[in-house]
Amino acid sequence: MSHFCPFYEKNALQLHFLLYFSKKILYNYIYQMKRNASYKDVKMTAKNVNYSAELTQKTVDLYQEGVALEQISEAIGKSVRSIRSKLVREGVYVAQPKAKAKKSDEPTKKEIMLKLDEVVPFPTDGLMGATKDCLLAILKHYSD
Repeated sequence: MSHFCPFYEKNALQLHFLLYFSKKILYNYIYQMKRNASYKDVKMTAKNVNYSAELTQKTVDLYQEGVALEQISEAIGKSVRSIRSKLVREGVYVAQPKAKAKKSDEPTKKEIMLKLDEVVPFPTDGLMGATKDCLLAILKHYSD
């Protein structure tokens, strides 16, 4: 015959969770210890230097003389991206200004719709999805 004891069931559940998470923590700790032990055996190697002091100075000098990055990359044997990054790290690279889109002299679609409202004898609400060329053609037709 089993006895019902809520105190025992609550403690058993807590004990189960405690054992479960203790086991997880222990496994993670052992994993980290093994992982760290394997790194202790690895000898540190010297860092591979991509740019010597002379090569860096040559790159900077060429750039300051106005030589294009493509020509510097061919002369030095490095990629344009690598040279640009090195020049940025050295603090001498100046980014080229990006070309801005020119604003056309043509009226905007909104301006055309306002003119259409004045000219056509019907509501223009349904023409909002029309292309600019189509609206210009309608405006020309009713303006004449």
